[in-house]
Amino acid sequence: SNAILESFAKAFPLEADFAKLSRIALEDTCGRGGDAVRILAERFPSDRFLTAFASRPEPHFCTPIVRLLGLTVPPESLSVLDPWFAESAFREEAIAAAGSVLRLHPGTEAAFLANIEGADRSRGSALSRAIEHRLPALLYHADAPLRPALRKMIAYLVEEERTGILVKTLSSPLAPAVRSNFIGYLRELLVGRPNVAAALARVLNAEDSSSLGLPPPTPEPNRPPIPISLRDRIFLAILVAMGLALFPVVFLAWRGPELSGLSFSEIAYRFLFDFQYLFAFYTIAVNSTYLVLLVLSVFKLRAEALLWERDLGRVLATPGILPTISIIAPAYNEAKSIVESLQSLFSLAYPSYEVIVVNDGSSDDTLGALVGAFHLELVGTGERGTLETMPVHAVYRSASVPNLIVVDKTNGGKADALNAGLNRASGDYICTIDADSILDPQSLLRMMFQLIASDGDTLAVGGNVFPVNGCSVEHGHLQEIALSDLPLVRLQVIEYLRSFVAGRLGWTVLDGLLIISGAFGVFKRSAVMELGGYLAGSGNFRHQTVGEDMEIVVRLKRRDREEGRKGKVVYAFNANCWTEVPERWTLFARQRDRWHRGLMEVLCFHRSMAFRPQYGPSGMITMPYFFIFELVGPWLESLGYVMLAAILLLNLIDPVVPLTVFGIAVLFGALISLASFLLAEQQVLYFRNREFFKLLAMSLLESLGFRQLVGMMRIKANFEFFFVQKGWGAQERKGFTQKARA
Repeated sequence: SNAILESFAKAFPLEADFAKLSRIALEDTCGRGGDAVRILAERFPSDRFLTAFASRPEPHFCTPIVRLLGLTVPPESLSVLDPWFAESAFREEAIAAAGSVLRLHPGTEAAFLANIEGADRSRGSALSRAIEHRLPALLYHADAPLRPALRKMIAYLVEEERTGILVKTLSSPLAPAVRSNFIGYLRELLVGRPNVAAALARVLNAEDSSSLGLPPPTPEPNRPPIPISLRDRIFLAILVAMGLALFPVVFLAWRGPELSGLSFSEIAYRFLFDFQYLFAFYTIAVNSTYLVLLVLSVFKLRAEALLWERDLGRVLATPGILPTISIIAPAYNEAKSIVESLQSLFSLAYPSYEVIVVNDGSSDDTLGALVGAFHLELVGTGERGTLETMPVHAVYRSASVPNLIVVDKTNGGKADALNAGLNRASGDYICTIDADSILDPQSLLRMMFQLIASDGDTLAVGGNVFPVNGCSVEHGHLQEIALSDLPLVRLQVIEYLRSFVAGRLGWTVLDGLLIISGAFGVFKRSAVMELGGYLAGSGNFRHQTVGEDMEIVVRLKRRDREEGRKGKVVYAFNANCWTEVPERWTLFARQRDRWHRGLMEVLCFHRSMAFRPQYGPSGMITMPYFFIFELVGPWLESLGYVMLAAILLLNLIDPVVPLTVFGIAVLFGALISLASFLLAEQQVLYFRNREFFKLLAMSLLESLGFRQLVGMMRIKANFEFFFVQKGWGAQERKGFTQKARA
C-alpha cells in the first residue's frame, strides 16, 4: 500500500530502503511502480535519483526525471532538456523544468536568449515559452533595434500563439523607440496568422489594434429573440381568466336566486362580503403551504446537519468517492467582478474540478480582464461540440491556472452560453454559476456530499444563494458577512432566506423540487447532454427561455419519469453561494419581470405534467402549486387588495372583518419569514447581533408592502407576456466591496 511504501523513506531514508523501492519501481510490483518512483524522487537527493534512473525509458520514470533536471541543471547545461523538448508527451513538463532553472538562477535570461538564438525550432520555442513571462522586463531594458535573440523569441511566441503574454507586453511601459520596434516586428509576424490576429483584435484597445494593422472586431449580432407562440398566450390568458372568474361564477351559482330582488348596492355588499371568505381561504391555503414546507425543512435540516458532521471524514477518506466537476460560468459584461469571482473558485476545497468561463459576446472589457489577470493563451478557434451554439470565436487556456478555460463566443443568451460550456466540459458533473458569484470554499464539497448521501440516482443538487451586497470581499474571498445599508437589499436577504432555506429544503422532502438557481447548481453532465443541453433554439422542444435554470430541472425530472426511473433533485442546506443583487428598484423590477416570464414559459412548455400521477410529486403537487399560487396567485391577491380598498372607500360593510383577514395574512407571512430566518441563522448564516435584530424588524415590512409590490410586478410581467417579446435584458454590476466594515 501507499502507507507501506511511504514508511520505507519517511522513517528510514537509508540505502536499503532505496534499493527496496528501486526494485518495486523497476519491476512495477503489483502496479505500484509509479508510487515507488514518486517516493524515491521526493524523499531522496535529486542527484541520487538521477544517477540511478536518468536513462530509464519507462513512462512512470520520465516525469520525475524531467522535474528533477529542472531543479539540478545550471543555465549553461540547458541542452540536457533537448530530448524532452522534442518528445511531445513530456514537452510541457520540460518547459516547466526550464522555467524552474530560471527561477533557481535569477538574472540568467541572457543565457536563455543565447540558447534561443542558436537553437532549432523545438528547443528555441520551448525555451521562449519557459521565459515568456520575462518578455516585458526584457523589452523594458532593451535598446532599439531589438537584438536578434529577442526577435527570435518573439517570433517563437507568435508561432506558438501565446497571445496572453503579447497582450500583457503591449500594456507594459516601454521606451517609445522599443515599443515602436516591437509593434512593427509583431505586425510583420501577424501576416498569415489570422488566428492570432483575431484573438488580439478582440482584446486590444483601438490604438494598439490600429498600430498592428488589425481589422476591427466584427460587431456582435443581436441575440435571437425569445419567441412566444400564440398558443402559449391563449393558454395563459385562459388560465388567468378562469382564476379571476372563479369567485364571480361561484357567487352567481350560490346567490343567484337571491339577487333578483336586490338593489345594486345590496348586490355589491353581498359580493364584497362573500369575497372575504374566498380571500381568507386563499390566504390560509398559501400560508399553510409555506408552514408545511417550513416544518419539513426543520426536520430535514437537522438530519442533514447530523449526517454531515458524522460522515464527512469517512466520505473524504474513501478513495475515488468524489466525481470530477466542470464549473461553467457564463459572463456577459462582468468586467467589474469577474476576476474576483474566479479567484474564489480557484481556492475551493475540492479535489478535481475545472472552471470554464464563457464570454457571451460582452461589450465591455470582460475578455481583456480575463486575459490580463490569468495569462490566457489561445488553444483553439471556432470549436463546436455536439450542442449547437452561436459561433465560437476562440478558446483560451490559462498559463497560470491550469484548470481555467475561457470560451469567447457571439452573444446568444445564458442558455446558449451554458451549452457552449457543456461542449468543453469533461467532468462527471457540471456546476453552473453566475459569473458575479462567490462560492464558499467548501460549497462544492457539501453539495457533492448531499449527492452521495442521497438514495438512488441524483440528477441535480441545488445550494443556497444569498446577497453579497454589503459583505466584505477581498481577492475573491468573503471576509465578513454583513448587511447592506440599502432597505431593498435587506428585503431581498429575507426573501432569499425564506425561499432557499425553508422553501427548497421542504420541497426536497416531498421529492418535488423543480427549481435550482442558475446562480449555483450541480447537474449530472451525461443526463443534461442526453436532453440536448439547455433550451436555446435547438433540441426536442425547439424553444428558448429566460428561465433556463428551472426548465432544465423540470425537463430532467420529466424525462426520467417518462422512462420509468425515479431520479432525484436534492438541496444542500449548507452549500453557500454569494451573488450581487439589484440595489435600484428599476433593476429589481427588471429582474423580477425576467424571473416571472421564465416561470410562465416553463409552465407553458411542460403544462402536460400537471395533475398526472406519472410524474410523481412533481406532477401532482409542485406543478399545480406553481399554476395556482405562483401564476394565478398574484392576480387573486391583487384583486383582494382592490376589494379591500373598495370596501374602505365606499364604506359598504364593516371594515373590521377585511382588515382582520388582511392583518392575519400579513402576520402569518411575517412569522414564516422570521422562522425561516431563525432556522437559517442556526445552520447557515452568522450575522452580528445588531444586524440580526434589524432583519427581524425588516421581516415585518417584507410581508407588509414588499411582497405586495412583487405581486404587482408579476402581474405586469404576466400582462406583457401576451404582447412584448423580451430577452434577458441588460444588467448592471457594481462590483464587490473591498474594505472590511468597521
